[in-house]
Amino acid sequence: MSPAAYTEDFYGRNDIYIYEGVGREVSGLERRAADLLELYGLSEREALVLLHIVKRGSSSAGEIAKALQLRRVEAYKLVKKLAEDNLIHASAGKPVTYSSQPLESFITTITGAQMQKLKGMEMAKEELITLSRNLPRSHSKASNQQFRMIQGREQIYGHLGRMVRGASKSVDLILTRSDLALSHVVGLMDSLNQAADRGTKVRLISRVDESTMEAAEGLSNRCDLRHSNETALGRLSVADTSQTLISLVLDKSLGKRNAKDVAIWSDSGDFAGMMGSLFDTAYRASVPRQGKLRVVGASEETAE
Repeated sequence: MSPAAYTEDFYGRNDIYIYEGVGREVSGLERRAADLLELYGLSEREALVLLHIVKRGSSSAGEIAKALQLRRVEAYKLVKKLAEDNLIHASAGKPVTYSSQPLESFITTITGAQMQKLKGMEMAKEELITLSRNLPRSHSKASNQQFRMIQGREQIYGHLGRMVRGASKSVDLILTRSDLALSHVVGLMDSLNQAADRGTKVRLISRVDESTMEAAEGLSNRCDLRHSNETALGRLSVADTSQTLISLVLDKSLGKRNAKDVAIWSDSGDFAGMMGSLFDTAYRASVPRQGKLRVVGASEETAE
């Protein structure tokens, strides 16, 4: 249920809810607070973990797992993600404990970040309009250009694979963290490695961390993988500067079978040129995978 759709006035009542993936019952007040936190970009479980830490003052991953009836590994991943986003702070000790800034400060921080993102989009608006107007056009081919909607994550992965296998010169991709983690399962990693081996220029941007390091290490060194924390463009692929696939709807849930994901595919050269420019901007702002993998590996050794 989305926060905007949730209008029931439950304040003062003891309504009980159960979140998917969370073992214990959740009160109406917690449910409402968690729903509101989703407006600021948190997942359901991230919101519940943050609320637990706010209530307790500080808590370890083990205490969070026990209180919310989560697996310890899942609790550790959630607090690590929140810490990386500077929403909670870790304090050294055995065990490591996590504390949160007041929700007022958190909301101010997130709102400021979103305003900066909107400001960046507004600044890019005029440049995008100029680029679209100055792109070379071939009116004789315009009538043959196609735009096709693709629904379902499995179908989108299949189309990405066909684009990569059919590319002869270049393929540029921006993948979500889940996409990269699942790349070996859905066959995309093999397609990328084979494309690079036959001489196709492969450039890939994603988030390289503990959850994706195994997939990153499975990619051929001929694939130019780079790390970025920015995922504003979501999922994007441009093949041979002539085909484009870009996601319009990205569902938060994991797994390759998800009917909610929606993407647009096109063979418009003009559209591919515009999306290629966006990819180049993201590429320049990203960092090489080699350095990022060393940092992730060092972090894991320290944690052990």
